[in-house]
Amino acid sequence: MAPITLWVALGPWLIHQRGVAPYLWATGLAGLLLWWGLRDRRGTPVNLGMAGFALTVLVFYFSDVMDRLGRTVTAAAAIRALELRFPLPPAAVTEVFAASYGPSATALRMLDADGACRLRRALTRLWHDHNRAGDGTTTLVAEYLELVGRVR
Repeated sequence: MAPITLWVALGPWLIHQRGVAPYLWATGLAGLLLWWGLRDRRGTPVNLGMAGFALTVLVFYFSDVMDRLGRTVTAAAAIRALELRFPLPPAAVTEVFAASYGPSATALRMLDADGACRLRRALTRLWHDHNRAGDGTTTLVAEYLELVGRVR
């Protein structure tokens, strides 16, 4: 318990230090989460520990290494829209996705016959509810998040 108390007590001071100390502190937290998850056989702390470790490495790279190289990083985010047009009715679009779109095909393959039928109906309903075309084809607008990063 004493190492954890010391680790928590030093944390606020360490995060304001220069050099590798804050990164070692964050890696310690990630390691603690990993240890806890593995000891208790729980997935959430393991996942959080791995994400924390990956984030620590990423932040270290961009803050320390990029500073040493005299480079800067800028980022921009924008919500964009993409119009999807299929010359097929919604039910046929579902079958195209079921046959050739990996996640849909895998999900349908993993389900029993009743579950696959329910998923096909749900997907068809989704295509139908968002369809903007009235001529027997399927047209819908899908939003996505565009992230652009530049290193100078």
